[in-house]
This record gives sequence, structure tokens and C-alpha cells, in this order.
Amino acid sequence: MVPRSGRPAATDLLSASVIAQRALDADGYSTALIIMGLDRALRFVEQRPELEAVFVATSGEVYGSSGIGEELPFRLLDR
Repeated sequence: MVPRSGRPAATDLLSASVIAQRALDADGYSTALIIMGLDRALRFVEQRPELEAVFVATSGEVYGSSGIGEELPFRLLDR
């Protein structure tokens, strides 16, 4: 939802899962990143070493920040 208008945000992201030191920060960042859209959100996270994120795009594709597989164990399950 866009705060100024109260309308849903036009975005190419379905979800953003954020890893941060505090859950409160991760929650706030995830909302902001969804509104930013995939490209801008990935750039934003890459500029902040204290954050990692996994994104699910409206296309169904899953993206992770560069440290998600190195610093945190992460793998996609085959179904």
C-alpha cells in the first residue's frame, strides 16, 4: 500500500524476505523493498552489508541478494 494514496503499490514483487539484526528492521525493510520493485530493491540491499534478502517476483522467479548463499545457508527446493 502506498502511504500517500492508500492504494496498493504497483510493483513487480510478490514478497521480500529480509534478514537483519532485528526483526523490527527486517519487517520495515521488507515492506519498503516491495514498494521499490525488484531492481531498485536489489540495489538497495547490495549497498547495505547488514542486510540480505530473498525476493519473489510476480513472474514467479526467486532472486537473492549476493550474500544470501555465502553468508547464510540457502537453497531452493526442487518440487
